[in-house]
This record gives sequence, C-alpha cells and structure tokens, in this order.
Amino acid sequence: HFVLAHAAFWVDASADTLRWLSVLAALAAVPLCFDLARRLGGVGAGVVAAAVAASSTALAIYGSFGRMYALLVLVAALFSDLFVRALQVRTGGAVAAAAAAGWLLVAVHPYGVVPAFVALVAAAVIWRGRGLRSAVPVAIATIAAVPFLAADFRLADRSAVGSEGKQLASPGEAWDQLVAAVSAFAGGDGLPLLFFTALALVGLVVLVRREAAVAALAFSMA
Repeated sequence: HFVLAHAAFWVDASADTLRWLSVLAALAAVPLCFDLARRLGGVGAGVVAAAVAASSTALAIYGSFGRMYALLVLVAALFSDLFVRALQVRTGGAVAAAAAAGWLLVAVHPYGVVPAFVALVAAAVIWRGRGLRSAVPVAIATIAAVPFLAADFRLADRSAVGSEGKQLASPGEAWDQLVAAVSAFAGGDGLPLLFFTALALVGLVVLVRREAAVAALAFSMA
C-alpha cells in the first residue's frame, strides 16, 4: 500500500489520491469474487458472490478509506481465485501464480499470513508425493515472505495493551468482532445475518462434495 501510495503521489499528493487507491482496489475485488465463485459453482454462483461483495458494508467503508484494507480484500480474493485455479488445472504455471499471490498476501498486511499459512499447509497435503519440482514456486514464495514475517513479529508489540500479559481482546470480544465482520457482508445483523450464515453453511456442504480441498481450506481459515 505504501509503495502504491508513493507512486500515486507522484501524480497528485492528496488525501483524495489515497481514497482513490482504495476505491480501485474495492472495485477490482468484485470481478475476482465473481470468478472465484464461478470456478466453484458456475455463473449463477459468480453473480451472487459479486453482488454480496459489491453490496457489503466492508467494501462500502474500506473502499473509500485511505488505508490498506481494501487492498487486502483485493489480494485475498486474487489469492483465493488463483488457489482454486491451481487445484483445478494442476500445472506448474498455475501453482507459480498462486504462490506469487500468497507471497503478495503476506506482503500487503500482517494478517495476510493467516490464510497464506493455512493454504500452505493445505497445499502440502494436497500435492504430497508429486515430486519436488512442483513445490519449487511455493518454496521460493515462502522464503521471500520471511522478511515480512520478521518485520511483523518485530512490530507485534504495537498491538499490546495494558500490562502483565493482558491480551488485546477477550474470547467474547473476539466473537463479537467475528459476528460484526460477517454482518458486514450479510447486510446487517438479525435475520439477514442468520439467512446469510445458513446459506454459507449450505454452500460449504455442497462444496464438500464438489471441491473437498477448497471446503477444507474454508473451514480451516474460519
């Protein structure tokens, strides 16, 4: 995000420029969500996924916020799409593209390491026994991500609060944050949240039968 901001500031060094970076990232995430769902469930699923992403309060807020969160959504959508493509195509080029997106996910935001690590474990299980050559792009991306991980651990104390080992959030507070995050994509709490969650769970059950590896990845990230 800082690299993009510096590049954009060469054109116009203003707060509006930072906002436009977020706007463009948010807009670009929508077709990626469409393509991801299309790969998993057809064009109809793609249209629904695009509508959910485009109408979410997550993109409505962070899509105009001059920070890196819309970019994180964009890169996460890109990585998810390329990971599913690698599962379906099983070529060296597809694996390399997914690995590069995984590296970018770690580079964009410290929290990106969570889905990237889960996907790395899943990939190790899925591609076991296929020879070391297919793992070379993944190994390169993993090594290239080490400097970002080192910086993240070094700066981790910035999130510390209180003293005597007090955590940032209690389990109850963390649960409230999770519900709020899901509500942002569901269009609100209450009945919309219940409907959205039930629909997502049904989709995961269907996905287990079609793409068990992707369903396992989704459950692991959750």
